[in-house]
Amino acid sequence: MTSPAASGAGTAGGPRRPPPADDWSRHDVPGIGLRALSGQRPGWRQRRAGWVVLATDVDQAASVAAVLLVRRPGSPDSARHTLHFERGDGWHWLGADSSAARELAVSGRPTAAVHGPTSMMRFLGSSAARSRADRERLAAGLSAADAGWVASAAFRLATEVARLELGGRSIPVPAHGYAVVAWRSPPTLTRPVIAAIGPDGSRLCELGPHGSLDSLTWESVERAALRDQLPEA
Repeated sequence: MTSPAASGAGTAGGPRRPPPADDWSRHDVPGIGLRALSGQRPGWRQRRAGWVVLATDVDQAASVAAVLLVRRPGSPDSARHTLHFERGDGWHWLGADSSAARELAVSGRPTAAVHGPTSMMRFLGSSAARSRADRERLAAGLSAADAGWVASAAFRLATEVARLELGGRSIPVPAHGYAVVAWRSPPTLTRPVIAAIGPDGSRLCELGPHGSLDSLTWESVERAALRDQLPEA
């Protein structure tokens, strides 16, 4: 199976850091993702090793998917992994992005009314892997610059958020508040507008194509900056 380092994946901030090799060889991490896409939990040995599926997303029309995993949540060596898949004759694993997750807590979902507007839609990061179908076309002479991406973004959402919306799709937010969304991107890597939606259908805030702060957080920052500029009475 293709190793993470050879998958062509990357993060929004630069080349991704592959997870420890023993995690992948001993626990079949891509297999955990495939099980999640079919609605199954990790196997017994994988659960015993501390693997937890936080969220999945499948864009049926684009034939792409992402799976958000964490190993040993709450422990000093906790790690978060986002796996990317593309459908051909079945699901094909493209690669993964990994990062430390020492502060990740499955319990204690924030409430924006209590913890502030910056907790409404906390952006955890985005990553991408080159399309397998396009990589196969590379062998037939397609320029690397013409190969598209399978991309994803991960979030921790406040209790006020019922679902995320992007590109006409609706993704329910699990009870713990962690969510992942997947999309297919053209060769110039882009991110669609991703909106946080309340139970009543109201648009609470959104993350645009650029940057890492949602609209509600930006409003909070701008209000604070304006207060700092006002002269004291």
